[in-house]
Amino acid sequence: MLKMEDFFMIRDLHRQRLNISQISQTTGFHRNKVRKYDTAQTSPAPMKRREHPSILDPLKEHIRQRINEYPLCTTRIFRVILEILL
Repeated sequence: MLKMEDFFMIRDLHRQRLNISQISQTTGFHRNKVRKYDTAQTSPAPMKRREHPSILDPLKEHIRQRINEYPLCTTRIFRVILEILL
C-alpha cells in the first residue's frame, strides 16, 4: 500500500509529462503499481484488517493472575501456557 505522499508524487510526476517507466525509475515502485495509482480516480484508502481471536484469549486472565502472584520469567510463563494448551 502506498503512502498518501507517494500517491501524490506519482500524480505530480505524471503531470510533469514523465512516462510510467521514468516514474518507476524515479520512485522505485514497479511499473504496474505506478500505472495502477496513476489511473486511480481516488487516493488509496487503507484496508481494515479483520480481528482474529488469539488462542491465548481464554488464558490471558489466568496468566495475569500467575504473574501477579509469582514473579515468573518468560520461560516459565511459556511452560505454563504449554501445560494448559497441551
